[in-house]
Amino acid sequence: MASVRPCGRRAVRLARSARPVHALDGAVGRLAVAHPPAAPDGQRPGLFERAPRARRRRSAVARQPGRRTAGAPRHLSFTAGRRKLAWNANVVSLGLSTGFIEPLESTSIHLVQSGIQKLLALFPDRRFNPAERDEYNRQVQDVFEDVRDFIILHYKVTRRDDSEFWNYCRTMDLPDSLASKLELWRSKGRLFRDGQELFGPPSWVAVLLGQGIVPEEQDPAVMTIDRATAAETLEKMHLSYRRMAEHMPAHADFVAQACAAATPA
Repeated sequence: MASVRPCGRRAVRLARSARPVHALDGAVGRLAVAHPPAAPDGQRPGLFERAPRARRRRSAVARQPGRRTAGAPRHLSFTAGRRKLAWNANVVSLGLSTGFIEPLESTSIHLVQSGIQKLLALFPDRRFNPAERDEYNRQVQDVFEDVRDFIILHYKVTRRDDSEFWNYCRTMDLPDSLASKLELWRSKGRLFRDGQELFGPPSWVAVLLGQGIVPEEQDPAVMTIDRATAAETLEKMHLSYRRMAEHMPAHADFVAQACAAATPA
């Protein structure tokens, strides 16, 4: 009988005799549960494509004059990476058992749900067709690498040079997929998101322009648009956004109303 655990740490157990294991027993007709990845010191060889260890710094809020914290900041470290095969033999990993990406964009829940949807779409019978397994692994790899690229983008395009950490981020080597995206954007502002399920063009454009990366030239297709028509369209957009903002409460007022702390008894 199938059972679902509402978290990213385990997959779905689909057979009475399936065991949650790292080592694959190769049993036919069983789809077992994968445990979360082991800690770096205890990792099994070949399970991960490992990324450099990320180290958390002291919160900027804690360093601001006049600010008080409830306690000392917690320094966290982790190893980012993913399993080379999310589906291997009769074991499928989901969520955190597949891998971990820095939660800058809080993507863990999406990766759990995405893995479940892909598994349902390619759910096997007792033959465990390798084509279904390979397609699942390809799709999971695409999702993880797309999220990875978007997270790296935030750090790579920084203009900060006030610490060893930020200097490393500015000069780090990029995955080929992200390097290609940046080259296309810098050239003529082109951004392709075909088939990608997370972080659409508005998200990428917001980070790219927000970090000061302005295309060097315009797309030739822009020259076919009447300037007066384009200006009128942009003005309508501007007025629409302005009216919407004017009808919204101020941030502090919204927080006070929606997140007011309970009065102590």
